[in-house]
Amino acid sequence: MLLPFRRLPRPLPQGQPAPLVPTPETAPRQWMVEALLSTLSPQVRQALHAWLLAPTDPRRWPPPETFSLRRFRLRPEEYWNHPQATAVRLLREELRALRYTLDLPPEAISGLARNGLLSMHAIRLRQLEWRLWPRLAARAIRQMIE
Repeated sequence: MLLPFRRLPRPLPQGQPAPLVPTPETAPRQWMVEALLSTLSPQVRQALHAWLLAPTDPRRWPPPETFSLRRFRLRPEEYWNHPQATAVRLLREELRALRYTLDLPPEAISGLARNGLLSMHAIRLRQLEWRLWPRLAARAIRQMIE
């Protein structure tokens, strides 16, 4: 049997920001960001979380030149045996496409297509994270978004 009572929130550790409380307007985006970041390393997740929830500055992060509802994994010959600068460039392009996907209004793309795009963004981010290693990928992300 469940007793009807409300638990008090636990105090946050020192230096940790308070979690964002979703509103009806922000809840879908917060869910998408949480699902997208769930498979990435803690360093990359921490670097991207607040940035993906914040509104997009279109002057700094314009939409990609081409955008398709179909995305595929990166092929190893596209990034694996190339210099790190290639992986960082691909990471920036992926972040632009990801922001565009998150910013699309609900009526612009169906829920299933959006979820498929988000899962492919997560796979591509994970591939680039593996190529750069999590610490370097998180540092590159922080430099891009600052």
